[in-house]
Amino acid sequence: MMKVIRFIGQAIMVVVIAIGGFLVWVFWVTAPETPTKSASSPESDIRSQARYLCKAVIEDQLKDPKSAEWGWSSGNYYASWPASIDGDVVTVQPRFRANNGFGALTLNQFVCKIDTTGDWSLLELREL
Repeated sequence: MMKVIRFIGQAIMVVVIAIGGFLVWVFWVTAPETPTKSASSPESDIRSQARYLCKAVIEDQLKDPKSAEWGWSSGNYYASWPASIDGDVVTVQPRFRANNGFGALTLNQFVCKIDTTGDWSLLELREL
């Protein structure tokens, strides 16, 4: 009889721990990301704007834009894309996943070059 009671107690403990772990995971996944403050420089702002412009241009060309997974977490996920400034040209290298024309989730990588003189314009967009 004691073995049965001990077994039931252990089973209840395992279930409680599993439910607790699941709830922690749910709250962690669904919690809104708090933006981090960083020292903003003019170059940093230019890179950020170029990344956003590249994202918008690519999004317009996707077969299923809502399927796009732009980065590792929600929020300003594209902020981690490499971007370099060479004079008036900013080169961004977006990497993301999205459904292709057949509905399969594929990894995509592009080179996106933006001319920042006057009204910003797209110079080049090519898939790697």
